[in-house]
Amino acid sequence: MSLANIVVVHNPATLWERYRRNIPLSDVTDWKMVEREEGGYYSATFSFRPKSREDALEFLNNGVGRISEFYNDRGIGDWEGMVKRVSIDTGIVKVTNDLGDMANAVLVRYTPVGGGTPTRSAVKTHAASQTRFGKKYFVLSGGEMAAAVADQRAQLYLDQVFWSSPRLESVDQAGKFKAEGITVDVQCIGLSEAMEFVLYNQTALTGQVDASIVVAAIFANAEVMQFIKSFEVATNVTPVSREFDNDRRPMEILKSLASLGDSNRNPYVVGVEADRHAYFRQGVPYRIPGQT
Repeated sequence: MSLANIVVVHNPATLWERYRRNIPLSDVTDWKMVEREEGGYYSATFSFRPKSREDALEFLNNGVGRISEFYNDRGIGDWEGMVKRVSIDTGIVKVTNDLGDMANAVLVRYTPVGGGTPTRSAVKTHAASQTRFGKKYFVLSGGEMAAAVADQRAQLYLDQVFWSSPRLESVDQAGKFKAEGITVDVQCIGLSEAMEFVLYNQTALTGQVDASIVVAAIFANAEVMQFIKSFEVATNVTPVSREFDNDRRPMEILKSLASLGDSNRNPYVVGVEADRHAYFRQGVPYRIPGQT
C-alpha cells in the first residue's frame, strides 16, 4: 500500500490550542518511515511543497512538536510520531526550527559550597511552553556553588530556550534560488523517543523487585506518559533495583531493563506502536544459523 496523505495535529499534551493540517500526496515530494521491534515507530522524514511563502513560514513556526500521522491509500495509519525538526532551504538560505533546542523545565545538579552531597536546584519551568509542547527537561551541571546561584543559573538558561523558534542555519553566498521552488523538509521522531523529554527519579521505594514491576511504575508516571494513550507490560521476574536518583531518561531505563531479557533467555523489547500504545514484551527469539 502506498502513502495517501500525512496529517499533522496538536499533541495530546497541548491545552490551549488545536491544530490540524492535511498534506495530500500531491504536495509530498519525498518520504520515509522507519519501524523497529525495539522502539516501535522509530523515525520518519518527509518533504512537501508549500502553497505560498506564508504557508511555508506558518509550518516552520508552528509545525514542531505536533503529532504526525502517515496514512495509506486505504485510510489506515502506517506510522505516527512527533515533528521534531522543520527546515526551509531556498538554495541560498537555510532556516531550521528544531525541538531539540527547546527546554521548558530546567534544573542544575551541583555540589554545595564547601563540599557535601550533590543536590539539585529548584526546577525552573515555563507554563505557556509546557501547555504547547508538553514538558521537556534539561539538566545542567553546575559544579560547586550556592543554592541561590544554582537556581539563578537554571532560570537564566530557561529564559534562553523555553520556546522552539526558527534559526538561521546556513547561508550559501554562491548559491542560487531553487528553480523548482522551495520545499519544507520535516524530520519526525517516534513517541518512544519523545518519552525522553522528561526524567525519571524514584527514591521512596528501595530494594529489588521484578523488572516488570519497575516498568509498570515508569509507565504509570504521568510525565513519562504525557503523549501515550495506553500501555502493556509482560511479566518479567528478573530482579532489578527499583531506586533511581540520577535524573535518567525513562526510555534509557526501559531499554536497559529490556536488554536483560529473562531467566529463560527470552529477549525483551520496549517501544511505542500504533494508536500511541507503549509496550514492554518478549521480542523475537534469537536464532543461530543451523540451529533449531
